[in-house]
Amino acid sequence: MRSITITAAVLACLSVAAVLTGVRAAQPQATGRAQVEWRTDLKAAREEAAKSGRPMLILFDADWCLYCRKMEQTTLNDTSLARYINDSFVPVRLDIEKDARTAEILEVERIPCTVSLNAQADLLGRVTGYVDRTQYQQTLNQIQSLHQKVEARRGAESR
Repeated sequence: MRSITITAAVLACLSVAAVLTGVRAAQPQATGRAQVEWRTDLKAAREEAAKSGRPMLILFDADWCLYCRKMEQTTLNDTSLARYINDSFVPVRLDIEKDARTAEILEVERIPCTVSLNAQADLLGRVTGYVDRTQYQQTLNQIQSLHQKVEARRGAESR
């Protein structure tokens, strides 16, 4: 009887943990709703950025990170922001543990962390920690503005 009680308690804890961490599989996706089209291959994303002229937007997170899940469910779940990201950036999502070397190179110290680079790996901006949709949009606008200036300067220097 005691083992059944312990098993039930463990299952209850796992269920609560799954809800609190926002297990992705348990979240129904809204149909017809724009979502960020995340890539997971950084090399392929860099090649796409070079061809398209769009900067990369690299989000480091982890399944166990509560603030990452909160940002995913609120900030990144906004339809207009998702469209903006898909149209203006090459979005890449990397796991902080699986891609630890890349995180170290880009000096990611805590998550969620968004790093934006152009195809030449120039740092265009960084967002560390949870931010709301408005603040994230403002930062992405600043990153886009800087990207356009860098590319214009690069074009002028190559003439």
